[in-house]
Amino acid sequence: MDASLSTDADAMRSFSEAHEKLRTFDVLAATKLLERSIEADPQFAQAHSALAESWDALGFEAKAAEEAKKALDAAAGLSTEARSRVTAQYYAATRDWTKATQQYAQLWAEYRDEPEYGLLLANTQIRAGKAKDALTTIAQVRSQPLPPGIRAQADLAEARAHGDLADYQQELNVATSAAGTAQTLGATLLLARARILQCFANLNLGDAEKARPLCEEAKKINLSAGDELGAARATNDIANTYYFTGNYAAAEPLYEEALSIAQTIGDAYDEAGALNNLANTQSARDDHAAAVKTYEQAIALARQRNELGDVALAQQNMALDLYAEGDHARGSEMFSAALKSSRDLSDRNLEAKILNSKCATSLAVGALPVARKSCEDSLKIRREINNRADIGKTLASFGSVQLQQGDLDGAHSSLEEALSALDSVSAKNDAAWTRTLLAQLALEQHKFDDAAKYAEDAATELAAEKDTGDEAEARSVLARIMLALGNLAGAREQSDKATQLAQQSGDRGTKLEATIVSALLDAKSGKADVALKALAAAEKDARASGLVQTEYYARLALGETQIASGRTNDGRATLRSLARETSEHGFGLIAQKAQAASRT
Repeated sequence: MDASLSTDADAMRSFSEAHEKLRTFDVLAATKLLERSIEADPQFAQAHSALAESWDALGFEAKAAEEAKKALDAAAGLSTEARSRVTAQYYAATRDWTKATQQYAQLWAEYRDEPEYGLLLANTQIRAGKAKDALTTIAQVRSQPLPPGIRAQADLAEARAHGDLADYQQELNVATSAAGTAQTLGATLLLARARILQCFANLNLGDAEKARPLCEEAKKINLSAGDELGAARATNDIANTYYFTGNYAAAEPLYEEALSIAQTIGDAYDEAGALNNLANTQSARDDHAAAVKTYEQAIALARQRNELGDVALAQQNMALDLYAEGDHARGSEMFSAALKSSRDLSDRNLEAKILNSKCATSLAVGALPVARKSCEDSLKIRREINNRADIGKTLASFGSVQLQQGDLDGAHSSLEEALSALDSVSAKNDAAWTRTLLAQLALEQHKFDDAAKYAEDAATELAAEKDTGDEAEARSVLARIMLALGNLAGAREQSDKATQLAQQSGDRGTKLEATIVSALLDAKSGKADVALKALAAAEKDARASGLVQTEYYARLALGETQIASGRTNDGRATLRSLARETSEHGFGLIAQKAQAASRT
């Protein structure tokens, strides 16, 4: 027995019983026993430290920090081993991951016969963004015989590490092992945590429908047991299953529920995650100003806790909304910071996500070589990870780049593969966006029936999801197709819908695209002066906003309209200038169209 343990028999009895409960992750029961132990001996430092660990496991961060401080204040008479553990827990509770990792590593090095030290070290390494180091530690823990409850907790830690490294199949395998052990032991809280990891892994493997029941089971268990943190995490992942399939209306209230639970118990870690996810839904609804504010809250919380991976994820998400609002300088800064953090943390999944986002925004602002390189790098990483949904997303972005470069065959190959991958995992929103791109491609190839089918299917799906911005773009493309077919009435109907939706979305690029299409229709309807004025204004607005690709399309439409209205010399000058500029910047498709139109 450690001489620094309590001399009070009641305190020791409750402490020992709590220790046994923790071996099967019965944290709620352990918490009550530890409180009883401290009531019997208020100066029992190790009971305070164990209670801090329990509160932390349940998400009560303020209570955890308070107990960790009490333990440290009472640690003067402890043995070297006990004092080291109390100190390590204090650093963990105050989110000084570097010092906590050092302390636990020292304990694990000196006391290899105590697997709990290895588990504490591995979980701290995960929280510090060092998932690879955690896997090494867990392998060391497994080198000795483990009680079933400890073995299952090692499975949970390993599953989390695999998830952070985007090895979702291995995460699922290990989490399933943990769930089996938990069921054998009758350890309900352990089972619920395992179910959440199984849910998360299935979701990231592209099977949202298989993921949802697992998280719903976990939520039911946690609510019944009173594990509010578990309930918050399960609720958050249930929301993710809806978000993944484009059902933002169902996802948003669940994110708000998870956020409310996290805030109630003082769980800043899950609060930051819920804020980030809630901002994602705001962004999907094109409420970019609200999304930026919510991301800022998530970043502030994650930074306070030194959760660098969460900071980077929120930064890259916020960058997209900053670009949508026209703040390209700040958006670029956010991308750079997020990309650096992802590489520092060796988080390949996050790096690929950031690169894909950078590809899309770089294309919009005219940096086509940067866009292509970002997409290629993202695709390389995602093919290595082999997540079909993510591969599909990057292929769609890459196909869009290829289309603008004038590589129609390459674009067709990328977009068809993207659509196949996204449809296979029921990623409906991303698949709809890919259909819009395929409609644009088919229009350029004069395959009007195919183009109309793609655009109509995309618009129908996006309308069902209440995604006003992307629906507006799909209807703008559909209006262009009908215009090419000479169906002015149908084109006008789609153009008017696109204009209305674009106004609702608040996205400047989407509104400008709708304006350009409407102007082209005016020109065909004998309103050349109105069209020319609108196109000149759209070109100016796009240039001022840094939306180079949109500016090019406005100039193309302007030149074509000038020629059609009898201002042939002006039109040819506009188109020749555009052809030179777009050719220099790699926009082969527009260059070819401008050059051809200038000869008419």
